[in-house]
Amino acid sequence: MIWLKRIAITLTSVVTIVLLLVWIAVGRLGSPTLLSFAASYVPALSISNISGGLSSTLILEALKYQSDGIELSIERTELTLRWRCLVQFSVCADSLNTEGLTLSLLSSTAEDKQDKPVNEVITLPLLVAVDSLSAKNSHINLADGTIIRIDTLQSELRIYQRWRMLSPQLDGLTISRPLHKSLDNQPVGPNAEPAPADIQLEEIFIPINAEVTQLQLTNAVFEQNHSRYALESLLFDGRVNGHQVDINSIKLRHKEGSLEANARAKLSDEFPLDANLNIRTALVDMPPLAAEVALQGSIQDLVLKITSDSPVLSVLNAQIKPLSAELPIELTLQWQGFNQNDLTPIAVPDMAIDKGQLTVSGDLNDYKISANTVLTVPQITTPIRLDLNSLANTKRIDINSLMVGLLNGTVESSGQVNLTDSMNWQLSTRLADIDGQLVDQRLPNSIGGKLEYQGQLTDGKPNFNVQTIDIMAT
Repeated sequence: MIWLKRIAITLTSVVTIVLLLVWIAVGRLGSPTLLSFAASYVPALSISNISGGLSSTLILEALKYQSDGIELSIERTELTLRWRCLVQFSVCADSLNTEGLTLSLLSSTAEDKQDKPVNEVITLPLLVAVDSLSAKNSHINLADGTIIRIDTLQSELRIYQRWRMLSPQLDGLTISRPLHKSLDNQPVGPNAEPAPADIQLEEIFIPINAEVTQLQLTNAVFEQNHSRYALESLLFDGRVNGHQVDINSIKLRHKEGSLEANARAKLSDEFPLDANLNIRTALVDMPPLAAEVALQGSIQDLVLKITSDSPVLSVLNAQIKPLSAELPIELTLQWQGFNQNDLTPIAVPDMAIDKGQLTVSGDLNDYKISANTVLTVPQITTPIRLDLNSLANTKRIDINSLMVGLLNGTVESSGQVNLTDSMNWQLSTRLADIDGQLVDQRLPNSIGGKLEYQGQLTDGKPNFNVQTIDIMAT
């Protein structure tokens, strides 16, 4: 049995040596040396200082990594692993804390743009779980010059076949967009704009299957062109998988309003879309707005419905082809009667508007516009009926007929308005059976005739030239 004893002693010695080596490797003595040796074999990776151990809390300082189109630097990283997860073939961490993270996305080279992207979802061969993820003072620099700053981020993270962020909390988000060049000095005129063309959208593939549950964002700011927009809070719950994006719920709060929405979209083919929005605003010096918006169809052929409860009861139905060069539209807006109190403070005093309808159909070559409603103004004893039929495009407005019924008579105008560098117009107006005595007993009870006039807008002020006055009164 001496051989059995020798085998036992040998095995015990080997196991002891292995455990000792493992303990030295993962402990404070061996971990820095081991990780420094491993990092030296990773191109473009550098770590200024490594302390702690894999068996306790590992600390990395001044980590830098650079790859094609990506630059990453982290001032300080603290990682605490949970070793018992290795038995379950997973990597677990009690905590992962970063401070001073900067991620820069560089512009793609011409060769990169020619490469055809491979639409594959990124997965990991084993589960990676972080019970507590904390990032402070993070910066993301996009290739277009946009800078995203995050003061603090806390979350629970799970990555395997699907990426999951559980109850993430963001505080202090700032998005700064680069300045846009002013278009005020751009050339205008018939030769300034190229012929419109259909917009071709490239498919967008997000190479992860990710889920965000109960995201909470507070103190967010968007900055651009010296303008600053603040957001009080945002709650988000959604998922993305390749081309598919699902927003289960988003709730946005601002000092001047709120937004609640859900949506489903596919970022390929015709970009199908199904979204519902609930909007509430309370802007300064503006009437409150309450509306529900429904979007269906696709970006190529969009069906829109807006139902408003405030300041006016109204329903808008539209079908739009936003990507078409000619931008065809079929639109109908119907509203219920309202008065100046509904539109305070932007309303005309003591004016009421009855129910009415506006329709728009056509494309950029010519939009056919028609509208009808009835106005009530205390200074005029009879209701004012309005009926409009016109054609409009980017260069002119043809008023086929603008009929105004008031004082038991009619006022009908027609003509053309040219939308050139200096707006000008050529119009004619016919009056028939206007009863002036309904305004003042000293006026005639039957006024009729014709006016022809032209004018233009100079330095923001209208100038009129009356060519014909043929008015009869009895």
